[in-house]
Amino acid sequence: MKTSENLFFTNQNYRLYYASQSNVILLEAYKSIKLEVAREAWLKALDKAEEHQVLKWISDEAQIELISHDFHSWWVAEWYPYSKKRLTFDGKRLAATILSHRFYAEMSTKNTVNKTLRLKAIVGQQNKYMEHLYFKDFVEAYDWITST
Repeated sequence: MKTSENLFFTNQNYRLYYASQSNVILLEAYKSIKLEVAREAWLKALDKAEEHQVLKWISDEAQIELISHDFHSWWVAEWYPYSKKRLTFDGKRLAATILSHRFYAEMSTKNTVNKTLRLKAIVGQQNKYMEHLYFKDFVEAYDWITST
């Protein structure tokens, strides 16, 4: 979970945790997200995921107020393809996103996920390599990701 022992990185908009007992990366974001700050955090998370062969990710965006368009463009065009090249170990990936309470931040996140993960799926079939669900509550997301 989110404890000081699991905290491995922090900056002005992110706290990153690695829960070794469940092999989960947790990204907790807050306030207004800018590209440079987000890039730093997501690349640190990628380093940790590669090091520990993490298949389970939680992105807690409940406290985000605003997300820059530049960040979403970078995430879709650069981070996601780069992560696929680096995280080549076997296993189904699970991702949980806790949506922001702010409408525009929530819509922005959903749009970004749809541009990446959903485009890779085959119509009428579940993606056998990736499962992604949205949540409004961290505990519910954590329970799902650790029990699946």
